[in-house]
This record gives sequence, structure tokens and C-alpha cells, in this order.
Amino acid sequence: MTTAASNLNFIIAAYAVTWIVILGYLWRLVRKGGRARADYERMAQQRSGEKSQ
Repeated sequence: MTTAASNLNFIIAAYAVTWIVILGYLWRLVRKGGRARADYERMAQQRSGEKSQ
């Protein structure tokens, strides 16, 4: 294997790993955002229930 081919394989692997990490982090942010939104809605409903009593 030539040096250029070896470098190309490394670059492709590094690019793939980078995108896997980025997509994994975005997926984590989406999940955490959904949980935070659900928690906020739950607390807002509790607060509105307290005010109406």
C-alpha cells in the first residue's frame, strides 16, 4: 500500500468517525431537549393547577 493510499484511508476513517460523533451528539441534544421540554410542560401544568385552586 502506498503512502498516499494509506493517508487517504486514514482521512476517510477520521471523517467517518467525526460524523459519527457529531450525529451522536446531536441525537443526545435532541433527546435531552425533549426531556427538558416534557419536564417544563409538566411543571407548568402543576403550577397552573395550583393557581386554579
